[in-house]
Amino acid sequence: MTQAMTLLRSPRIILVAVYVTVFGLGSSLSWNIYNLAQNVGRTTTMLSREQLPLLKEISILKNNINRIEPSLYEYYATADRNEYLKRTSESERLIERSWQAIRPEFKGHAASQQLQSDLEGFESSYQKIQAIATQLDGVLGANEIDWDQARSLLTLLTVESQRITGILDELVDIVQRDVFTAGNSAEAGLNKIVSLATAYSLAIFVGALLVGFALNSRQKAELKLVEQARHDAVTGLPNRLSFEEVIARNPGKQFGLMLFGIDQFKRVLGGLGLNAGDHLLQAVAVRIQQAIKTYQLDDCGLFRFEGVEFGLMVKGAENVANLQNIANVIHAAMEAHFFVEGREMFVTLNCGVSLYPIDSQDARNVVRNAGAAMQASREQGKNRLAIYDQDMNTLALDRLALENDLRRAIERNELHLHYQPQLSLTTGEVIGVEALLRWQRNGQTISPAAFIPHAEVSGLIIPIGYWVLQQACLQAKHWQEQGLPTIIVAVNISPRQFLQDDFVGTVQKVLEETGLPAGLLELEITEGAAVQNVEQVIANLVLLKQLGVHLSIDDFGTGYSSLSYLKRFSVDKLKIDQSFIRQMHLSEQDSAIVTVVIELGHQLGLTVIAEGVETMEQLNHLKQLGCDEIQGYYASRPISPQQFEERLAAGLRLNLQTV
Repeated sequence: MTQAMTLLRSPRIILVAVYVTVFGLGSSLSWNIYNLAQNVGRTTTMLSREQLPLLKEISILKNNINRIEPSLYEYYATADRNEYLKRTSESERLIERSWQAIRPEFKGHAASQQLQSDLEGFESSYQKIQAIATQLDGVLGANEIDWDQARSLLTLLTVESQRITGILDELVDIVQRDVFTAGNSAEAGLNKIVSLATAYSLAIFVGALLVGFALNSRQKAELKLVEQARHDAVTGLPNRLSFEEVIARNPGKQFGLMLFGIDQFKRVLGGLGLNAGDHLLQAVAVRIQQAIKTYQLDDCGLFRFEGVEFGLMVKGAENVANLQNIANVIHAAMEAHFFVEGREMFVTLNCGVSLYPIDSQDARNVVRNAGAAMQASREQGKNRLAIYDQDMNTLALDRLALENDLRRAIERNELHLHYQPQLSLTTGEVIGVEALLRWQRNGQTISPAAFIPHAEVSGLIIPIGYWVLQQACLQAKHWQEQGLPTIIVAVNISPRQFLQDDFVGTVQKVLEETGLPAGLLELEITEGAAVQNVEQVIANLVLLKQLGVHLSIDDFGTGYSSLSYLKRFSVDKLKIDQSFIRQMHLSEQDSAIVTVVIELGHQLGLTVIAEGVETMEQLNHLKQLGCDEIQGYYASRPISPQQFEERLAAGLRLNLQTV
């Protein structure tokens, strides 16, 4: 203020000179600010009106594209053309709308040559998918269905679906890079404006201050848009782009990436929908953050990657024991149930670890390696931690080859069923058999434990499960026609198969086609599956009972909260898991569990069967406890249909005099 008053008292010539100088400086500064602000404005408009909506539109297109393959597999398994046409019509409408909105946005893009190739590749692949769908519809709608051709078309569909998904991922990468580049450019322009405004003289202080306020607001809006591109929209956590930026800012600085994946998340999406899935992701993110904070896990940064994967960056992670402790803390935080959409549900996490820069010096490879380790964790069982080693990538390629071979296993006649007898502890007679799936791949027998999880994840469990159900019913009908003693055939049903919308209709269709009386079929569902989407499970069980099918709960005693629902389940039998049978004569705890399950089953009017019975001692103990039936190596290993016929005709039974 004093300086301003002095200027006012100066001679007129000085005032004019100062005025001219200030005016010239102000005009020059104003012109620079105007140009920079225009550039910032154009960048902000591009981000808010074009790029971010474009990312959302690509995501919608990808979701609708990914619905085509499951829809066709379901059509293949159920032959329900009306439901297929209904879904296809809606998907094609949404895909066309999204593509018409997306294609013009990439016209004249800087990456034009590769981009045009991607755009043409998308249209070509989508046309192929439509052609495959039309061909498949014609095959499945024929009077005599050519199943070989149908399976071949489904294989081609999978290839094109993977190709088109890769193209959409490339488009997402292009848009994200544009957002990141534009954000940096705008931020640099804003910093320059702020510097110029700060250097401006006191003569236009008030004007500069007002401009500063306006620019500050614009800068906040711009930074917010940039932050949206760097953060996950569902959980608010930093995303993969942010993770890659952290590595770029700290090259060579050692850390461990702990990649957590939610196990069997598709059950939530299939049963409750996308909103419930988002709510569960948010709840899991909060639970992990609380665990990190509560247990004072320093130097940990949490990210959300694609799908159901959370990345935890742990600095100075050369101590593997420390990583295991962190995994234990987070796994323990998941033990309490989640409450989503008015339903209780339990979550388990698989965890894989990759070390930077030991395992890889590239951000994307670090994530890929952690993903390979996470897959190894999934195969080891729930709530496990696996550390990456180079053999895991080889195993990942082997798993991919296994899954590709599994897609053709049915048409190559590589799948077959063995049957393990179930015998009464009261009469000693054979009262049933359990159908057990086997796969002869390249001359080697593959254990179901090695390929069923892949079938679940890929969706192949639907056609495979249908084949198993159909073959078991045909075999049981054949035995009935041969005049063999009446027995019940038990078939394991996977959770994904059981929760299909038209599962009950599928069972009814198989019974009608094979001619097997419903009373000779028993369906086994696991205890863990029974407590997922309980209301739908109960509804399906009631409908199956109305058909006359027998129902049992498999692996009883290994789940969480099914006791609270058991009285509502319309089942006939409880099967005690073999893990309790093995040590029950040596372990008081296991013996007590077996005793309680038998008493509980009888109180509810259910038959109780013990699986995995291998010794006379186990048999005697179960007989004393009042168990109704047994199954296991003591009576018979799983055998071929012909061997079972021979043994049944020869009078296979338990010698109860030694019991």
